[in-house]
Amino acid sequence: MGTKYKIESGVQMPKRGQICKYPFAEMKVGDSFAVAASDRNRIQTAASKFGHRHARKYSIRCIDPIKGDYRCWRIA
Repeated sequence: MGTKYKIESGVQMPKRGQICKYPFAEMKVGDSFAVAASDRNRIQTAASKFGHRHARKYSIRCIDPIKGDYRCWRIA
């Protein structure tokens, strides 16, 4: 009796955490990206966790209080 799954060998398994929703891994010190006000808390948490795991620091600041524009910088 055949199986509906095809068994393959030689396919590498991706590392954990390889896919990131935000560009933290590509950022150099001084780089930044725009953050929507609605995503501020979510990105703050993600930046904090990523920074802790990879010995980096990020900061999110409001750049226009009237529009509610924010940016996330890599600071260390």
